[in-house]
Amino acid sequence: MSREERFVFVVCGSSAHIETLHVALHHLRRFADNPIVVVTDARRNALPISHDRVIDSPTPERLSDAQAAIFLKTSLHHILDPEHRYCYLDTDVLAARPGVDQIFMYRFGPVTFATDHCRMRYF
Repeated sequence: MSREERFVFVVCGSSAHIETLHVALHHLRRFADNPIVVVTDARRNALPISHDRVIDSPTPERLSDAQAAIFLKTSLHHILDPEHRYCYLDTDVLAARPGVDQIFMYRFGPVTFATDHCRMRYF
């Protein structure tokens, strides 16, 4: 398998969170050439995730859904294939413009976390 650059979202829990993910996926798919991965704990989801690359990673049952999402985000380096490079995006980030794949030019570490408090041109 060749080394790929991939976008990654993490979500689990309520239908509102899954619906927000679906909106973000819809927009990112239109502009991204790189694959998009979603990491989730499917047992916690109120709705199924409509996407072709979903990694189901169980979380401790004692955690709330919010805590489980944080658990997954902070475990990405254990969950994701280290042969690839990743850019994590929050589900409330709409990456909706040509050139979104250029974020990988700024890669740092095994997973790069894109800023979401900036002007769209900078993002």
